[in-house]
Order: sequence, then structure tokens, then C-alpha cells
Amino acid sequence: MMNREWFTDYAEHAVRVINIETHWLELRGWITKNGRHILIGDAEGGGGSSGGAGKRIDKTEKNGIIKSGAVSGALSPVSKEAQAHAEQYYESVRKMKTDVKNISNNTGFSESDILQIKNHVFIAEHDLGGDIPERFYPNYAMAQSWQRLIDGKNIQKHDITLLHHEKMESDLMKKGLSQLKAHRISEKKYNYAKESREYYAEVNKHSNRTKKNRS
Repeated sequence: MMNREWFTDYAEHAVRVINIETHWLELRGWITKNGRHILIGDAEGGGGSSGGAGKRIDKTEKNGIIKSGAVSGALSPVSKEAQAHAEQYYESVRKMKTDVKNISNNTGFSESDILQIKNHVFIAEHDLGGDIPERFYPNYAMAQSWQRLIDGKNIQKHDITLLHHEKMESDLMKKGLSQLKAHRISEKKYNYAKESREYYAEVNKHSNRTKKNRS
């Protein structure tokens, strides 16, 4: 079982298998290496890796996001269901017309900065080590962050960290740094990955306590 293994992603917006004490029965993670998205782990904790998985979009959620509020309805961010929602949500963001203005109003960031961040995360193609430029792979935690920032409700610390991180990374890449180097520099100051892991660990603990109390 891989609950004590670290897998560092080669592209920022891949989901990581994480080394924290949670009670998730499922440990899955996507890494991007040489332009190929690879699934790490399996639902039974059997380890190993397989080359990719079919993209399945769950049509039951119109906006492609699971609203967790504090904890209710939250998915494990490394589950197949979460990944399917993230893929759908990223597509919907590319068509949104009011998200930039709403996030600007809700955070105090300028609309130009939010537009730059949106283009960087959801729209632009980057050199991620493959043969051709590609977009970042959809990430469930980032999808939830973006939706909370749009709604202006229950905004978390890591949601704001996301904006700072992506703005800094984008600026560094415009100066000629590689995505990986720009990401590492930005992460030292704005560590979205760490903050979001801690958030979902707390969500999971609360959910487990609730389930235990109901049993």
C-alpha cells in the first residue's frame, strides 16, 4: 500500500498521492511525465502504476463541482469521481464570462490579474516536458477553489494562496523560466499544495467523525 509514499508531480496541476495521515481508503494520483498522464495506485491500495485511464464525465452535476461547504458532500480529491468532476469543471471555466469579474470583486485582485491567472491555469498550453505544449491536467482541489472564489462564500486560505501562486508562476514563466522551475520558486512562498492537503485532511477527519457518530 502506498500511503507512505511520495510521488512528486512533474506538472503543477496534477494531483499527488500524499504522505499524510488520513483515513482515505483510496489513494490515487496523477502525475505528468514526458507529456503522459499516469495514474498512480488503485482503489484497493495495491500499488503500481498504469498508463492513463478513460476520461469519464459525470453528467449528474451541472456545474461539475461538488460543493463541500465545510465538509458535506466533499469527495476525496484523489478519487476517480473527483477527477471526472474536475475535467468537466475546467471545460466549463473556459466558457465562463463572469468569473473573472466576480473573483476580482470577492478578493481585491485586479481583473487583469485574475484574467492572467485564468489563462495560465485553464486555457494556455505550456511546455510540460512532452513533445508538444499542453494544458495543465484538471485538479479537483483547484476546481473547488475557483468556484468558492467565484461565489465569494466560504473562501479558504488556500484559495487565496492559489491566486498568489499562479500569478507569480505566470510572471516568472513570462520572464523565460520553465514551468517546473517557476512552480518551485512560487511554491516556496505560496504553497497551495501543502495548504490544500491540510484542508482536505481536516475535511476527511471531520467526515469520519460524523460517520462514526452516526453508526
